[in-house]
Amino acid sequence: MSKRKYGFTLIELLVVISIIALLMSIMLPALGMVKKQARVLVCMSNLRQWGLVHQMYGDDNHNKFPGASGLSSLTESDWLHPSGGPLVPSWEVSMFKYYKDPTLLLCPSAKKKGTRPVIVGHADIRIGGTFEAWFAPDVLFPARYDPSHSDVRRDVLGSYGRNRHAGQRTWQVTGSDWIYGWHKNVAEAPMLLDAANNYGTSLPWDEVPEYDGEIWDTRYVFDSLTRFCIRRHPGWKNNCLFLDFHVRKVTLKELWRLKWYPRWPRDGYKEVYYDLPTVWNDPAHWMYNCPEE
Repeated sequence: MSKRKYGFTLIELLVVISIIALLMSIMLPALGMVKKQARVLVCMSNLRQWGLVHQMYGDDNHNKFPGASGLSSLTESDWLHPSGGPLVPSWEVSMFKYYKDPTLLLCPSAKKKGTRPVIVGHADIRIGGTFEAWFAPDVLFPARYDPSHSDVRRDVLGSYGRNRHAGQRTWQVTGSDWIYGWHKNVAEAPMLLDAANNYGTSLPWDEVPEYDGEIWDTRYVFDSLTRFCIRRHPGWKNNCLFLDFHVRKVTLKELWRLKWYPRWPRDGYKEVYYDLPTVWNDPAHWMYNCPEE
């Protein structure tokens, strides 16, 4: 008497494979969102580290932050301005000895080098984007910014940008800070954010980008808010380190309500105030669905 052999039929195998495929299709979007949220958390952790870097720099430099100069590939002779005064190195150069790990400059969602060249300046410098990092080749790091080494040159890749208005203000509420109003706005003043360039001189009349990913880069630092108005993280939100060293998410519309300088949205010393943009209230505008906060 022969023994009967048991096994799966072809139909049973197909059913099992179909169920597995269905479960995978359901789970993959959820796994993708978890991955994006993990990148958000790593980005926020990077910015908290930058807060510590700024505090250490301030402790050693009379409670002042470095300037927020633009991308540059300086030579040794470039350190003196034609007028006789020193040029201000970019912030990531000035503070190098306080962080030294170049990966701290990179948001995990924007590690790829940008391909768009700047309009003026060094031909090899690249502007970043929503998911791209800005890039400057052959940047001079003088020994005074890293005493353990002699002058060296390094390629710099980064995906955070400084608020240039906050670059040379004292970080304690003393002296001129009371005059300029930082004592009122320190918790609302952005210092370092997700960005397509290493700095921006944002102004209240800066226009809203006409499309997702539009970034202005000109000699006159015009419409700098476009450098920060990028959809890098879920929920129309990017990460921001503030002048009091706390980190939180900000929506793209909220960028126009932050205190980029103490009297924002006042126009310098004039009694002129600017209202929030209205173009994004048009249902056809790409920012229409962005929440206020």
